[in-house]
Amino acid sequence: MTPGIILKFLKDFVSLNPTSGQIFNLFKYSTHFFLNRFNARVTYDPLSIGIYITYSCNLKCSYCWNPTINNKEFLNETITVKEFSEVLEHPRLKNAFRVSFVGGEPLIHPDLFEFIEICREKKKLTMFPSNGLLIQKRIEEFKNSSLTSLQVSLYDGYIEKQLENIKELRKVNPHIKISLARYVTREKESYAYMEKVIEMADGIGLYNICFQNFEPRDSKDAYLSIYNDDIEVLEHFQKIRSKYGKKFNITFPSPLIRDFSKRFCYDLHTVIFVGKGGKISPCSTIVPPDDKYGNISDKDFWNNDYFVSHRRNYNKMFPFNPVCEYCYESSRHERTFV
Repeated sequence: MTPGIILKFLKDFVSLNPTSGQIFNLFKYSTHFFLNRFNARVTYDPLSIGIYITYSCNLKCSYCWNPTINNKEFLNETITVKEFSEVLEHPRLKNAFRVSFVGGEPLIHPDLFEFIEICREKKKLTMFPSNGLLIQKRIEEFKNSSLTSLQVSLYDGYIEKQLENIKELRKVNPHIKISLARYVTREKESYAYMEKVIEMADGIGLYNICFQNFEPRDSKDAYLSIYNDDIEVLEHFQKIRSKYGKKFNITFPSPLIRDFSKRFCYDLHTVIFVGKGGKISPCSTIVPPDDKYGNISDKDFWNNDYFVSHRRNYNKMFPFNPVCEYCYESSRHERTFV
């Protein structure tokens, strides 16, 4: 984590005019982060909330790892405005400073922009990942939106339309921070394409780019994930960093560490994901939220048996949850603050 990233974060945080509770909560977390000392039972509240507002998506990608997307079993679990407000007002969640809208495709939810304004009133930074194909459909709502940031994942076959929509959005609301995202595998064709993505970003005036390590649906595709001993791939990252690092803010794929004992997941200590009925999940990869992980109606869901056990046994019983085995969030290569 560079000084520039820290300063950028502090600027965004200060812009919220945060409450004393948010400031104190962030300070308590910071003492753990900078000393690199995290306990199974945490003394601060979640810093970030991911809310599953819909499980509907306008695309049906064969490689999507999320089994809930467009699944009939979950299509009735759309979050209402009342439910959304109740999540933000929860005593253990009111000190969070960031909210991400997840699912599905967030732009499908009819009340998305009302959610964003509720967050502004509650002093929360807001963001959501998107395929960006519905931007034009909701461009009028984007005009006056206080959305903090939008991450558009580039998908083959749709890129031209995605870039057109981003250009239109930048015209109507230049205050929204937009980044391009793209999954990268250890195959040369894939990581060589990174430069093409950077050229695309440059062509539409974007400077934030997020490259993510490929996360397989199951073990048969695990060979595509990038590990810390894939020297040729990592050397390519370094070349990209040297060539473009001064002009662009690039997040590089976090390679998986083969030695499980050296893995660590910050999500378990910073973020909570909430679904319909207050059901929770410890991260975006463990879907859907379920009462087996806890519920925000519980007395101390942030330190319930599941969360404490997962944090304590993350390395001892790896993978504590099956999805952890190939999750790039466990890498310390790109150490983010939150």
